[in-house]
Order: sequence, then C-alpha cells, then structure tokens
Amino acid sequence: MSNTLSFPIRWAVHTPSNKPTQAQLCRAIKLIQPEEVSRIGKFYFRRDAHSSLIGRLLLRKCVQDSLGARNDEIRFERDGYNKPILVRPLSNNLSLNVSHQGDFVVLAADTEARIGVDVMKLEYSGGKDVNEFFRLMTQQFSGNEWTNIRKAKEEGEQVKAFMRHWTLKESYVKAVGLGLNLDLQRIEFETNGSLKPARPITSTLGKLDAAVLEWAFEEHFIDSEHVVAVAREKPLQPSDPVGAFQFLTFEDLVGSSDFLTPNLPEEHEDVLANYFEKPEMPGKRK
Repeated sequence: MSNTLSFPIRWAVHTPSNKPTQAQLCRAIKLIQPEEVSRIGKFYFRRDAHSSLIGRLLLRKCVQDSLGARNDEIRFERDGYNKPILVRPLSNNLSLNVSHQGDFVVLAADTEARIGVDVMKLEYSGGKDVNEFFRLMTQQFSGNEWTNIRKAKEEGEQVKAFMRHWTLKESYVKAVGLGLNLDLQRIEFETNGSLKPARPITSTLGKLDAAVLEWAFEEHFIDSEHVVAVAREKPLQPSDPVGAFQFLTFEDLVGSSDFLTPNLPEEHEDVLANYFEKPEMPGKRK
C-alpha cells in the first residue's frame, strides 16, 4: 500500500467548536474499537470523553490516509504505559502520537523517526498558590530551567514559561515511551524566541544528562492560549518541512463507512445515550 499523505503530519481539532451531533456520535463510536468505546463511556465529564474520542478518531484517520488501510482493518493495542500501539496493519516506520488538554486534541506522525506530542493550555488552574505549585514541582526541572521560568516579573508569564517547558519534556517522554519511569530533571531544554501563531520554533535545544540530544524539537503556538511541543528523533535538516498544524473538524473524522460495529451492542447504546447527559466539565452542567 502506498502512502497518500506527505509527512510530517501535524493535525489539531478545536474541541469546543467541534462537538458532535447525535448522528455524528453514533457514527463515531461505530468506527472505533469496542474497548475504546467502553473507556470513553467511563469518563465522568463530557469534555474528557469528547477529547478521548477525537484522539481515537485522529489515530485511525492517520493510519487510513497514510497507509491506505480501511478503518475495519486497523487495530490498536495499548502498551505497558497505556500508549496506543498500531498492531494492524503492520508498519515498521509509521510513528504517531496524540495529546489532548484544554481546548485541543493534537496528533503528530512521521515515517522517519519516533515522534511525541504534547499540548497544554497556558494557564494554571490548580487550587494552590502558583509559588507553592512551583515549589512542589521543583524536582521536575533543572536549575537553568527554573531560572528561565522565573525570569519574567509577571506571574502569568512565568506560568506560560512553565507550560512551555513542561510540554517539551512530555513530548520527549512520550516519544521514547518510558512514561513516568524517566526522571524529568534529567531532561533539560534551552528555549529561545517568542511563540507566535503559525510560526513554529525549531531552535529549541534538548539535553539528556547534560548531553545534547540529536533530536528535533518543535514548539507551536496554535492559538493565543495553547502551546504544542513535538519531539522527533532526527536532527532537523534544512530541507525538512516544518509547517503549522492543520485544523480538522469532527466531520473530517467520521467520513468512513467501514464500521467496526455496524450494529451497536446494548452497552454501547448506553454510552451513546449517556454521552449528552454527562456534565460538560467541573462546575458546568451543559
């Protein structure tokens, strides 16, 4: 099967503007694996169920479009770190990863190197004071990184710098597939340049145990409130294309008719029925 997409792939879905209708949701849960439908049904908040569903659909669309596979030929399993792994069709060179947080679900894919992606909203919404939060997170960053994070006078700018460093670390950890087994303080990033919409930064330098990583790190400011980091296990070459994220809609993700479960079992009917009854998010019913 020949590839029909050009790589690298960078996709994003803005979740608040892509809420499914009843008909779209019915199509969507017929397209994904039964165990993923059950997993989505267990989320208490609709926002989380919605983001998880979009993530599953993005993975499947990427495999369909890049490998020419039918949706009902695709099978994902989860590894020991709960990361989705493509097991059918077999592909030795397709690496893909999804992330969701805030108002976005994002996907990055490549055929030449391992890939990891992470998205974060540039805000702190925890219940603790920001300084106390930073104190609790001390061991996750190097001294140089904390200097960079705290150099801004305004608290909001410090939070943005924190989230920027955090997404970089998470993207690398996800790419290497080590989960929480990797001490985040061993990874250090040197960021430079200001994030601007549609202008990815590729000059970010990553180090592991003080040794420079021969990786490419991208930072994308996909809107005024969200940053995305992509870690790619290959040094960036002058000829390598690094473009902005392409925005997809929910309808883009449910166009296939190759259903895995054409006739919904009773437990999936319950997922469909209960989806719109879930509270949207903490403190918001609908």
